[in-house]
Formats: sequence, structure tokens, C-alpha cells
Amino acid sequence: MFLYSEQVKKYFNFETFMKFYKKLSSSEDKKRVRVNMYGYYLSLREKLEKGTYRPLQFKCFYVSHPNPREIFAPAFSDRIIHHLLVSILYPITDSFIDDSYANREGKGTYKAIERLQYFMRQFPQKDCYAFQCDIENYFITINKHIVFKLIFKHMSTLKINQKDRAFVVFLLNKIVLQDIRKECIFSGDISKRKALPHHKSLFNQEKHKGVSAGALINQFISMIYLNEIDWYIKNDLKINYYIRYVDDFIFIDNTTKNFNKLKKDLSLFLEKELGLALHPKKFKIQNVSKGIDYLGYIIRPHYILIRKRTISALKDKLRFFNWLLDPELYDSNRVKKHFEKNNISKQFRNGDIKKGEEVDLQIIIQMLQTINSYYGILCKANSYNLRVSLYEKHFESLKEFFMPKNSFRAFILKPKIVKAYACRGYLA
Repeated sequence: MFLYSEQVKKYFNFETFMKFYKKLSSSEDKKRVRVNMYGYYLSLREKLEKGTYRPLQFKCFYVSHPNPREIFAPAFSDRIIHHLLVSILYPITDSFIDDSYANREGKGTYKAIERLQYFMRQFPQKDCYAFQCDIENYFITINKHIVFKLIFKHMSTLKINQKDRAFVVFLLNKIVLQDIRKECIFSGDISKRKALPHHKSLFNQEKHKGVSAGALINQFISMIYLNEIDWYIKNDLKINYYIRYVDDFIFIDNTTKNFNKLKKDLSLFLEKELGLALHPKKFKIQNVSKGIDYLGYIIRPHYILIRKRTISALKDKLRFFNWLLDPELYDSNRVKKHFEKNNISKQFRNGDIKKGEEVDLQIIIQMLQTINSYYGILCKANSYNLRVSLYEKHFESLKEFFMPKNSFRAFILKPKIVKAYACRGYLA
């Protein structure tokens, strides 16, 4: 019997592996694993059992839209292990406050918005104020020493034996303590790195600081990290109308006189207990009658509006898709800024798609998925007239391919398009 055979049998059977596999987004790695899925599982299982598992190199790349960012992406096998570790540690969240909404089952963006609207309705609008703030460079300033201290504190509440605990600690050591800066592969246009401010790069942090925001385990760690200040706000500061989503804080009160002291209290706690700082330029105090810009929406007590930025981004995509289908519709300069923003534009740059030529069904479906993704966001707001207007004024050539359903909540391929592609063998 190997070192962790018992724990792997308990937490990582093939059925569990498949559950994690299905949760991961589509990628070339995922397609390669599908060819010999059980063999891949057995290989990963053996490494865990023997205690020889080591995370692979992260992929590091830079993007410039909408803002310069540095992204570290874990290898496919490590993303599976991240799911495994989070599944074991997840019961820790039972001790979290109800109003922490990120990365938790039964929570999420729209639950946070509903809760915020409820808070806003507790006071007359003229006497209802919101205070918003967030943490400066949150993920890349997380202290790994504090991470372990907090996780060990919470692990005492988990119903796991000493051997299970040793298995969890083994995984935490391998994953959290990995220096991804030394062990990364650069990808894409590295020159974009020049546009990234010095303080926003993980490469410029101390060795014991910083985690990648994109990895599931680090999103979970970020929840545990700020749970400390959640309970400080609730128990010590006695604040009831408070919501947190990742590092975005929002407080509701019937006066503004308490907010300056609150800001000082938060700053002191963050610095002393967690080694963090509030962002010096991201404080906002306002009356709720103007609407609160939060989690991608403009939120008012009884209805929700869409950000102009979201609408503008959708219009850009519709313009780009229409230009691919019919280049005469737009001057290329009007769509040039959109060339690097999604997978379809990447295929265009690589020459896989040529403007004005017949578009492959797979590309049409990708366009449909992109549009429906945006319409899914729109549907969470009071936006029926907007959804209709976008279709009537901006779909143009896309109307030949897509038709609305469910009161413009989504789109489907027109029957004639399905039939036409079927005749050409695309749907065989």
C-alpha cells in the first residue's frame, strides 16, 4: 500500500475525477485527455498515492483588454487537483458569514445583487447611502504564511482524521508554496508586459506573497483570507448591512457620518491582521437613488440596469461578427480594435477565417454562444426593450442566421440555416 492510498480511494475515485473533468472549461488539453481518460486518471492517481505529485509549470501571458493584466494559468492536471483539494476543504465555508457571495454554492453574483437590493429597501431612498471600497492588488499581496495559519485554524473544524489531514497538508505544500514565477512558461505576445504597472506584476512581489487569481484553489484561499475581516465587521463593528464579493466591499447605512471611521477601522485591521491595504483611489460614498455600480450592473432598490460598458462591448462584437459575414457593412478601422478580444478574432488573425467568405458552422455557433452569453447578462436586468433594440438595430447580417426565442432572452439557429449546413455535411 502506498503513502496516501486510503485517502485517494476516499476522495479521488474515477467518478470524482469525471465530475472535476466536466467542470473544467473546454481546451486542447481537455480534448487530448478525452482520448485516454481512464489512463490519464490512473497516472494522476498513482502520483497522489505515492506522494510523488508535483504541480507542472504555469503558463504566463499578458492581455491588454480591457486593462493590462498578467495571467498565470495552471496545467490541466493541476486544475483537477485544485478541484480535489477544494472539495475536501469546502466544508470550511459553513463558518463563513451569509453575506460573502463569491465562489460559494447557492451564492454568486445575482444572489449578492438581490441581497443588496433588500438592504437598499430598508431605508427611504433620500436617507440611504452606500459606501464601496476594495483591496489594492488583492491576489498578488496575499501572504502565504497567513494563508497556512488560517487554513490550519479552520481545518480543526473539519471531520477528517490525521491521515486525511496529512494528505491535505501535502497538497497544500505542493500547490500553495509552488513558486510559479520561477516555474512558468511564457506564452503569447510578451511585449504587452511593458504596459503592466510594476506593482501589478507577481514577479515584483516578495517570495512569500502573491497567488494567481485564475486558479480555483486560490479563489478558495481568497475566501478564507477575508473571512477574518467579515467577522470583524459583523461582531466587532456591529454592522448588519454589509456584503462582500471577493474583495469588493459594500456597506449600506441611513447616514454618511459613520463611513470615515469605518474606513479607518478597515484599514487598520487589514494592515495588522492580513498585511493588506484598501485601494487609495477606490472609495465611493453616494446616495442609492443614483444607482449603485456593482458587480457589472447599476443597481437600484427595485430594478437593475446594464452598464454602458457592457452594452458597448456587445455592440463591438456584433459589429465584428457582421463585418466577417459582410465586409461591405463596415470600414475595417471600425472593427480593428476588436481583433484581439475573443477566440473568433484570434482565428481571424491566424487566417483560419477570411472576411466575406462562407463561414464554417463551428464559427457561427461560437458567435451564437457569445451573443447568448451577453444576453444572459442582460436578462438579469430590466432590459427587455434594450434586448429588442439591439436585435433590430445591430444584428444586421446576423439576422440571416439567428432568431430570438423566449422574449429575446436568447437566440437559436434558424431552421433554414440548420438545413443548409446539414445538406453540406456539417451536421452529419
